[in-house]
Amino acid sequence: DCYGEEFEALYEKYEKEGKGRKTLKAQQLWFAILDAQVETGTPYMLFKDHCNNKSNQKNLGTIKCSNLCTEIVEYTSPDEVAVCNLASISLSKFVTKDAAEYGTYD
Repeated sequence: DCYGEEFEALYEKYEKEGKGRKTLKAQQLWFAILDAQVETGTPYMLFKDHCNNKSNQKNLGTIKCSNLCTEIVEYTSPDEVAVCNLASISLSKFVTKDAAEYGTYD
């Protein structure tokens, strides 16, 4: 439940304690991510540090996830789950005959 410098310190501590399960080259991991994105369109990349550093919800806790496309990030806790509701409108259903002439919609 941390990010930034606190995460870095914890990560380095775990490295020194030998808690790592597997080591691989960063380039190997990066190419695996790129291959998956080309083949499936996912995973989406989200940088937890940036989200938390810029969040206006810092007082609530650490943001750990987002919606699928990663354009919405909100704090989620065991007591309250943040959701992202998306919708679309068929604009042509609201255009009147005069709209093209006047640029207005109902």
